[in-house]
Amino acid sequence: MKEYPKVSIVVLNHNGRKFLDRCLNSVFSQSYSNFEVLLVDNASNDGSTEYVEMKFGHDSRLGIVENDKNYG
Repeated sequence: MKEYPKVSIVVLNHNGRKFLDRCLNSVFSQSYSNFEVLLVDNASNDGSTEYVEMKFGHDSRLGIVENDKNYG
């Protein structure tokens, strides 16, 4: 069985909670299997990281980076 290289998918977010469900559902349902998802949150105040942890936190391919301010 051929092993494919691991790919990191970085999702940059700032108060984009309303977009995260559709975005992450799409990413996690793709056919390429060797990947990780890094949500980089730029100090959102809309509950983005809490929502992602609740909805997708069970998936070991997910990592969350919470920045202390919006770095752009």
